[in-house]
Amino acid sequence: MNRIALFLAALGSASAAFADAPDEVQLKEVRVTATKVERSLQEVPHSVGVVEREEILRKGTTSIADLLRDIPGVQVEDGAVPGQKRIGLRGESAARVLLLIDGQRVSEQKSMSGAVFLVDPSIVERIEVIKGPASVLYGSEAIAGVVNIITRKGAQVPLELEAGTTYDSATDGWKGHLMASGRIQGFSYNVSGYRSNQGDRRTPDGVAADTSFQEKGGRLYVEQAWERLTLFASAETHISDLRVFTPDGVISAAIPYFHQDLPEWSRKKTSLGTIWRPAAGALAKLSADVYHQTTYKDFFMDMDIQAGPGMTVQTRNRTQNDLDSDGLHLQSDWALPGGHYLIAGFEGSRDRLGADETRRSRMLPMMPAFSLSKYRDEAEATVTALFVQDEWQPVNGLTFTGGLRQTWVKTELEKTTDPTLKVASNRDQNLVGSLGVAWKVAAPSTLRLNVSQGYRFATLQQLYMGTVHGSSSPTFGNPDLKPETSRSVELGWRTNTDRAAVDVALFRSENRDYITTLLSPTPTYPNALQFRNVDRATSQGLEAAATLQATPHLSPYTSFTWLRRRFESTGFTTWKTGSPSFLGQAGLRYESAARTGLGFHADAFLRFADRADLASSNGTVEAVPGWTILNLSTGLHFGAHGQHQVAVNLQNLLDRSYRTAFETVLMAGRSVSVSLRSTF
Repeated sequence: MNRIALFLAALGSASAAFADAPDEVQLKEVRVTATKVERSLQEVPHSVGVVEREEILRKGTTSIADLLRDIPGVQVEDGAVPGQKRIGLRGESAARVLLLIDGQRVSEQKSMSGAVFLVDPSIVERIEVIKGPASVLYGSEAIAGVVNIITRKGAQVPLELEAGTTYDSATDGWKGHLMASGRIQGFSYNVSGYRSNQGDRRTPDGVAADTSFQEKGGRLYVEQAWERLTLFASAETHISDLRVFTPDGVISAAIPYFHQDLPEWSRKKTSLGTIWRPAAGALAKLSADVYHQTTYKDFFMDMDIQAGPGMTVQTRNRTQNDLDSDGLHLQSDWALPGGHYLIAGFEGSRDRLGADETRRSRMLPMMPAFSLSKYRDEAEATVTALFVQDEWQPVNGLTFTGGLRQTWVKTELEKTTDPTLKVASNRDQNLVGSLGVAWKVAAPSTLRLNVSQGYRFATLQQLYMGTVHGSSSPTFGNPDLKPETSRSVELGWRTNTDRAAVDVALFRSENRDYITTLLSPTPTYPNALQFRNVDRATSQGLEAAATLQATPHLSPYTSFTWLRRRFESTGFTTWKTGSPSFLGQAGLRYESAARTGLGFHADAFLRFADRADLASSNGTVEAVPGWTILNLSTGLHFGAHGQHQVAVNLQNLLDRSYRTAFETVLMAGRSVSVSLRSTF
């Protein structure tokens, strides 16, 4: 703690050195689109976390997930693939969090862990995280919440050039990006490209093998706006080359060799859209957008198994998943008499999955040549939905928000050459609703209450295909799976004054027909698993974030999550579900007063979590110890308009050896990242 005090003292000295005239620094209003209409955060009944462009620049990270790490309720997951982290919400896995880019979903039909962030922070303007079921407006997968990544658009001048680069000592890696954007009368554009090359992660216990990754991509956005009509289009691509980490305990006398690899995980997308705003009448806005998206994953798993004295079974498996997604979104906004703002719309999507699998195996020394099997599966998921939501303000300061969504789902395994699978189909329909209220009890403070239902249909992998990857035994699909449903109640309070911002939420959610994997032995595979519905999973907790403008330049802050989660199935109930009961951060931020051409910021903060236990039905408990780390973030901006920026982030200053409850790889040891960015 003496070292921590030393850093805080140094920060105080920096504040004195950079102190300018004692101008009051005002905490700015935050506006969000969580209800598909831009509103002040004070008027929204949901819990919403926001990461703005300024924070993205200051953190200088290569990962979208790491940008969200400090939002209460968020847990970062790596799935043993550090190059493509995901996020879960309120103890729920990333498979139950819907990922959107500019409001359009990123589908994932053949992954145990949900969709990944196939996008680079350099093209991101802001990120909104909606916590709790949001299926009424956003559909399936939004059973735990939604992450909406909003990309950058045109600049305010005819031509603005931007270049940036980041070096990270934890991976001895670099990334860089170039961007040109502008606006000429009603026409605006943004064109960008980026590349990243990160080596294996350096931890206090040594270098973590197979944690390196490379990424590259680019994006083009164009828009033409008239007085009432806007047309826009975009095209983007992202290509990742990823290593897969092998956790401790996998390599053993029984499995002397185990290796996985993801030489390509990519996303390509084109989209078109329009917005029309009538000059008069009840119809406030009419919008439509369509997109086509392809995600491709190439996955290898090689494994040796000791089958007996002197006998080794070698398997070499490769899966290539090609997922084509098409989507359509129509929305009408109506400003109606009596203080009503109504939105109504239609959404449709179709995912077509082609999965090619190559399996090679041999037994040494009896079978020196590999036997070869090739399989092809083709499946489709079609979702259509109608939704409506009404925001009603009967009096100033009081807003009721209610909505309904009717969803129809059809899935089908159309073709397969795998003799263990059968052609099958499944249909379902579901109606969910939500009701919320936001009441401004005083000018800066709002009470909110939100009751919502969630709905999540099983993926094509869970229903039909299963997987042979990730273990020595397969996981079988189950065409009889029921959709998951949830219901959640949340009570919250927000206040935002010139000197303080506080956001607190109490929540309780319950999932029924929870989909997980359970032991399903066969004569060939005694340790085989199958996707099954179990009874329920229940979460309850408290989330809080607070910032105080103590002086014109210093702001102490904290954010934390307290979570209790219970898992119930036949003959097995536990509170030990792998989530720490308490985690968060606390820090002291310094911001220099505005100077012509020069600004400075510094942030010394702790991240912490207590112990996390994960119990299995066989009686074993896996424990992840609690941890606390110290970090320091500093930066400068200079130039006539502050257009040149330097950000320095010092991570894990005390060089603690730790990993988080949802990440497989040890976190980086003492390290520094340096980011440079300039606009012209």
